[in-house]
Amino acid sequence: MSDPKIVRLVTGEELLCKITDSNENHVTIENPLIILPTADGKIQFLPYMAYADFKTLPLRTQDIMFVVNPSSRMADKFLEATSGIITNDTKIVT
Repeated sequence: MSDPKIVRLVTGEELLCKITDSNENHVTIENPLIILPTADGKIQFLPYMAYADFKTLPLRTQDIMFVVNPSSRMADKFLEATSGIITNDTKIVT
């Protein structure tokens, strides 16, 4: 399974997702979550197009501005949201 990525669309939307396939014309993503800033300076994740029934979504490469790696904490949150696996971010202090 590939690592999650942040895909920025030309519309300004930022999607936290897995890229499952790509070629020169399309990038196929899986389990996209839209990243939304909240009023208190935090971020929220919501399913992208929650009203649609799909597993993967092809995007035209011309509609993508860039793709970057999320922070490790954001990647963990993606794993929690899409798999039901809860990660533990506590550290052992010695």
